[in-house]
Order: sequence, then structure tokens, then C-alpha cells
Amino acid sequence: MEELGTEIKVLKSNRWIKTRYQDRLSKAEIKLFLEKPDSGYDPTNRTWTGIPESPDREDELYTPLVLMIERILEEFVSSDEEGVSRNAVDTHDLDLKHDNNIHSTKPDICIVASGPSFKDPSPDLANAQQLEERIGYCNVASVFDAKLDSARRARKKQAIQLFHYCRQIFIQQPNRNFVQSLILTETSVRLVHFDHSGMYMTKFINFHDDPYTIVRLIVSLSNVDESILGFDTTVKWALEKDASGLFKRVSGTVTVTNGQGNQVVYDLIVEEDPFIRASIRGRGTTCWLAIDPNTSDRVLIKDSWRTETRTPESEFLEAAKGVPGVAQIKSYTEDYAQTKDYRPSSFSHIHFHNRVKTRLVTPYYGPSVENFTSRYQFVSAMRDAILAHLALFRLNILHRDITAENILLGLPGASRGERGILIDLDMAIWIGRNISEVNVDEKTGLDRFLSIALLRSRALKVRPIHSILDDLESFYYVMHRVMTLYERPGVQVSPEDEGVSAMGRWDADSGTAQSTKSALMLGGGRETSGLWWGEPSDTLLRSFHGLLRDILVKQDEMYNSKKLTEEQKRSRHEALGSNIRHYYEELEKMFETALLEIQTEDLEAEGYATGRLGDEVTDETDIESAPPSSPSPCEPPTRRGNLKRLPSEELIPEDGTGFNKRNCTDSER
Repeated sequence: MEELGTEIKVLKSNRWIKTRYQDRLSKAEIKLFLEKPDSGYDPTNRTWTGIPESPDREDELYTPLVLMIERILEEFVSSDEEGVSRNAVDTHDLDLKHDNNIHSTKPDICIVASGPSFKDPSPDLANAQQLEERIGYCNVASVFDAKLDSARRARKKQAIQLFHYCRQIFIQQPNRNFVQSLILTETSVRLVHFDHSGMYMTKFINFHDDPYTIVRLIVSLSNVDESILGFDTTVKWALEKDASGLFKRVSGTVTVTNGQGNQVVYDLIVEEDPFIRASIRGRGTTCWLAIDPNTSDRVLIKDSWRTETRTPESEFLEAAKGVPGVAQIKSYTEDYAQTKDYRPSSFSHIHFHNRVKTRLVTPYYGPSVENFTSRYQFVSAMRDAILAHLALFRLNILHRDITAENILLGLPGASRGERGILIDLDMAIWIGRNISEVNVDEKTGLDRFLSIALLRSRALKVRPIHSILDDLESFYYVMHRVMTLYERPGVQVSPEDEGVSAMGRWDADSGTAQSTKSALMLGGGRETSGLWWGEPSDTLLRSFHGLLRDILVKQDEMYNSKKLTEEQKRSRHEALGSNIRHYYEELEKMFETALLEIQTEDLEAEGYATGRLGDEVTDETDIESAPPSSPSPCEPPTRRGNLKRLPSEELIPEDGTGFNKRNCTDSER
């Protein structure tokens, strides 16, 4: 529940939720239905027939509740469009697999759906029973859970249970803006709402006394109008029935409204699943791979939910136009939806911050640096990304979210400066911003890449001072992680390896990450695993470590000093960054030396005579002609299934044609 905050918001009044749905279904229409003999409702006794009055177990509710829901759907929810349907199914004994293909959960009741935004479960992400019954989180409109009246007070337990279901709906239905569910007892109903600002729930409503509200809720959460279900309908798919009778997606589009108000329709590359950030509360980044209708070039369309008070990423990207090594923006739209519109106007909660859905289009670059195919490619990509970071700093922009997924490999044949692309400026700030203005809904970066100083602030729960030195330290952790985790391209070392085990503790919690990184950075540096990386790479990593160590020793002495005030510590922290040009100049020299030595080794390994190198090795325009520094063929990377997301437990590389971790990421906020 940390992802949703520590407190569960319950609306003070149910008036808003009752009135919200009145325009969709009139009281007169519902009254006519309730008076029908086969409606299942007894108007005289004001009760839904068949639902036990005093059940001893939850499973006594499944069948009568499904029957009640099916009667409502039959009356009010139907479609003349082929391939569009809604059905209530008892799924309490059906394991629905999660996107990691390991875990599974069992919602009590699912509204199984077919239509443009739904697809049947695929064999690589479903068990045999799911395939037989054609049910998965990819094709349910909503999920309902049954509870006994005696368990109505267990709000946290209800929220956690529905959180796991709805999180999977967000992941496996990537154009969702929100997901709603119901808790049903023998007498009452409660709505539970999830979006990228978090969750809230209503009070319980007695559905025997108020049958109109439960009818409206079931109709809304099962509607054939996908926008009512919470879908972003600017993302559309076309379906065709295959030989087995299943409807499959054959094409899709994303509509982007540019700054001039003109709409551009991009064709989705349906063979590539979108990148999905596996979280509810947060930026909820989804990235679509598409074709530009004007140029036929591949583009990346990024949807994300920024906190309302945060500077839009597009503002930073506009300022960075023409800067080598920084993703270039083609178009953007700032306001597709807002989470405040899914709540009462008076809604307030300690963890609620209105989020605005934005969409931007960039060129399609290469995969993340973890998908390197040679030493030279990786080192040159890191060099160019670091220099791009300095270029942003000179524009008064501080990135603040340096991760392995936010550094991309340049396109084949890219020139110097474009071999590493820095992306994802969602968390960037303008330098000079007052620390009191930093958004309170802030959790910048993943612990595995954060600096020791920022981890210390996070562990102490104090507002961090994020400087360019923190980003520079993050670049080191990216290099250390990749060069320790990968034995060679596409092949990871054993999880039991000492270095990999130590890195695993970087994700445990902020305090553990801080202590293990302090041991690494203030103690002895560790060389890379395996022989493949070679001495030039090891020397580069050690030199980078040495440069940072001098800074970190001074920081450590400063933070541990009992003679300095907090204001003095802050001033000295800022003063350490005053020599930033020197740090970057030294780093650039280190990288150039390593690249020259790597290229020389690679050419010699391929049988080139040393005398043939001459000035050629120092000419950056010719470096791409050098043979790759991979002594043995690159093994194909391991895949985790067709649904691509940023996993929290480990990083497994995709192949060069895959879409995972390419042009966008979303460190959890």
C-alpha cells in the first residue's frame, strides 16, 4: 500500500457518487426494470431476491450476486457492434496470471469484456483454464469482490485486495485512465476508484433500500462505451475475427493534438507492445511505438501523468532543441485528462495531488544502454549522455532522474554526441529554483541509482538538495551496474555473484542502499566481473570512482560534522559543485582514453596490424567502422513475455528489435 499512501480516503458523503451517474440512466428507466417480474427485485419488500440474508461464508454470495448483475446487464448493457460484449462471470476459483507470468490472483466476479480495447489472453501470459474460458486481466472491464457484512469495517484489507487486481488491469490494458471496482456484501455496495493520483472509496450503500444506485454502478462499470469505463479513446484498435473465432487486433492508431490544435493520427506498430510503468499512483508512463504519417519514420508517443504543479517535460525539451545527446521533441499536448475530474470538487486528502495527462512525440531512438552489443558502443553512449547532461546544465536544466533506462543507445551510424541519448525529463527542474518550491509529491528516482546524499535525505525523511553532483554520481551507478551485472552483451552473471548480490541491496530500502553504496564508494572500488570488459573499461570505472570518491569524502565529513549548522552544510554542499567544469573535463578525458584503448584492442583482436591504425583511431567520424568488441557471438537476450514493463525485481535485456526500455521510462514517484 505504500504505492497508494498510508491512509485510505473514504468519501464523507455518498451524494456525489449517486448524482454522478444519474445522467447515464434515468430513475424512470430503472423503475420500469425493477417492476418487471424477472428483474430479481421485489419492490414491495424492497429486497433483491435470492441473496441470502445471513450468509455464513462469502462463497454463498457468488452465485446470487452474479445472477443479479447478469439481469442488470441484460436489461441495460448491450451493443449492436460485432465483437463487443459484457458478461458477469464467477471467477473466485480462477487464477488470473499477472504480467510477470509468475504471480496470480482470483477476483470473485469479473465483468468479462470484448471490444476494441480488450484482447483475449495469450498463451504466454495465461494458464490452460484461462485460455479455455478466455478470461484474463487483459479483457475484464471491472472486478467485484464479495464480502460479508461483518467484514465491512476492514477497509485496508479491501483496498489492498482490489489494488492487486486493478494494478494488473492498468498494466494489461495500457490505455486506461482509471479503473473502478465494487465491494458487494449481502446488503451493501461500495465503489473503489483507482487512478494515477491514488485511490478512494465510498461509504457502503444499502442496495436493497437503494436499488437505483447499484444498477447505475453496475451499468457504468460494465458499459460498452469505453470512455465511461475509464479508457483513453484517442488510442484505438481495429479487430478482426481469426480462424478460431477470436477477435484479434490488426491495427491501431493514436491521435495527437499538437500545439496548433491540429490532430495528427499515428499508426501504431501493433506487433510491439507498449512500454508500461507497473504502478498505479505516479506518472503512469505508457509509451507507444508508431509511424509518423508525414515522414513514415518510427516515432515514440509518450503518455504520462505529471503532478499539476510540476513543470511540463515539454518545456525542458523545447529548451533543449538542437542539443546533441538529448531526445528531440516533435509535438506535444499538455492536457488530455486530469485526475481531479474523477473526484468531487471538494475532494482533499493528504496524499492527493492532481495529475494531468500529457502526450509528447519524439523520434524513435535505440534501446537502453543495457542492450549494448559492444564495449565501445556502451562506453561511447555513456560519454555522450554525460556530455548531454552538462549541456542541459548550461541551459539551467537539472535532469534529476539518471537511470540505465533513461540513457539510450544512439541509432546505427550515429555521430559523436548522438551515440548516447538522454531522455525522460519529467523530473527535471530549472536550476536556481527555491527548495521550498519543490513539489511535495516527490520521490525522485530509483534507490539503485540515487546518490548517497539523496538516499540519506530520503531515509531521514527530509527534503533533499538535489545538485548536479548527485546526477554525476548516478551516472557512475549506471556504469557500475551494467558492467557488474552483464558478463557480456545479453548475458547476465549469476545472481549469487558477490557484486550482483551487493547491488540487490540497493533496492531494499533507502537506508540499506545508502550504507551499501557508502561502503562501495568510500571503501575500495570493485572491478567489473568477467574478462570480457577488459582493462580499459575497468580503468575507466576505477577512475570515475576515484573522481567521485574525493567529492564524497568531503561530503561525508561535512554531513557528519557536529560543528556545522544545517545552513553551513548546505552552503558547502553547493560549493562542492562550483568546480563542475573540471569534473566533466576530467571525465571526458577518461572516456576518450578508454575508447581509444578499446578500439585499439578490438582492431588488433580482429587481426589488424597495429601500424594500420595511425590517426584513424582518433578520428571519431570513423570509429563506427571498427569491429564490435565482442569476442564471442552475442547470445540472444532472455525475454519475459510479450507484455513489456519495467520490472522492479531485476533487469533482463531485450534484443535489438524489441521495444522494452527504449525511449521512455518511469521511475516510480
